[in-house]
Amino acid sequence: MAALEASGKILKLVADYGMVQILPKGIPTLQSSSTRNWTQPDNTFCTEHTSESLVSCDMALERHGPKTDHLPVLTVLEMSTTASNESPAWNYRSVDWDKFQLALRNMLTDLAGPPKILETAEEFQLVAGSLDEALCHTVESKVPKTRPHPHMK
Repeated sequence: MAALEASGKILKLVADYGMVQILPKGIPTLQSSSTRNWTQPDNTFCTEHTSESLVSCDMALERHGPKTDHLPVLTVLEMSTTASNESPAWNYRSVDWDKFQLALRNMLTDLAGPPKILETAEEFQLVAGSLDEALCHTVESKVPKTRPHPHMK
């Protein structure tokens, strides 16, 4: 009775998740240590979607390990990968911040001149534009870019 309940749970999971058995019926996967008879207790499952990529699923007698009773099951899937279209990003972790600060200080001095009190909105906008330009130029020149792996997600 317990075996029926346990198998019912497995069957429900197989149905709920759309699983299919991919190891063909009758493939021996276990050699009894006492009788040396071969049996087929192992099942190999995958989703219905993945089974469309299945090339083969078989046991590997030649890879039978010492002092083991189960045979390895080799599953081969035909799968393709798509290259990532990620563009390089700024790698702020690799920045030499001392050189960055020095370059930014020099750029700000060249663009905006010495510090001063801003009297008008126009002066503020002019200095803000200079600050933005200095930051962009310093980042471009001092922050390295990452090189994402083409298969990274």
